[in-house]
Amino acid sequence: MVDHDDDDILALVSDDETGPNRAGHRCWRVLIVDDDQDVHQATEFAMTNTPILGRPLFFMHAYSSDDAIALLKQEKDVSVILLDVVMEREDAGLRLVKIIRDELGITESRIILRTGQPGYAPEMDAIRDYDINDYKTKSELSRNRLYTTLTAAIRSYDQIHAINASRRGLGMIIRASAELMAHHGMREFAAGIITQLAGLLGLSPEGVVCAHDRGHDPSQARIVAAAGRYTKCIEHPLSSIDRPAVGVALRKAMEARQSQFTDESTTLFFPGESGHDMAAYIETAVPLDELDFQLLEVFAPISPSAWTM
Repeated sequence: MVDHDDDDILALVSDDETGPNRAGHRCWRVLIVDDDQDVHQATEFAMTNTPILGRPLFFMHAYSSDDAIALLKQEKDVSVILLDVVMEREDAGLRLVKIIRDELGITESRIILRTGQPGYAPEMDAIRDYDINDYKTKSELSRNRLYTTLTAAIRSYDQIHAINASRRGLGMIIRASAELMAHHGMREFAAGIITQLAGLLGLSPEGVVCAHDRGHDPSQARIVAAAGRYTKCIEHPLSSIDRPAVGVALRKAMEARQSQFTDESTTLFFPGESGHDMAAYIETAVPLDELDFQLLEVFAPISPSAWTM
């Protein structure tokens, strides 16, 4: 990085503050693909301890196209890829864009092409011919400009990710609607709720949906859908869940007939007709913000007092 503006002068922050699970926070995962180790260090150093849209950044590193391909086959939740053009070949970065989009099928991640040698990939040609989202020369990316570029890319990724998750969740609900009263239909509908909620909150699906007949013991509510670690609980009573906090949250929601929120979880209550209610538990790991509550109101009425909890 050759820019030496005041905004490039940063205080050093210790490495133990930047891990992917610091204090349980959700992170934006940024992959740097470049054969120059100094570029990796400079990029990460410039953005150290700088959250974007309320979340810290977690950097992953690849030093060749092969490294990047191997990593992306394992890591799907990558918000932004900072990709060098010239690595093992003059057009290695451009070739990698095609592999990422066409062969690996990764369409949500935003790709920012970076080059120290603009002549190898003219900006207009690269934007026109390749599915990239921005093009920068390394010399122009001061700390402020890097922050602006990453913020725009992450905002775009977040919106696309939420839309796609909503589409998947709504698809499951729509497929179930024709047979909602049938047992299989109820499971499909409930699974769609988990997918939709997790997508809106930017989380991996990890939760439980249970059905409860009003007037019966909530601990005997039937688990009709589950995701993540809870899948083995489907078709079992609520009391079968081996994590007490999950059962407590769901029982409270059904007994109070009101959604419940903690720093680690969200439990939404869905009043049903003829005394058939449902409740959905989603692991959130961190407290929700006002925007999260507004999104969740799409699914279930939420008391305004919950926003200040």
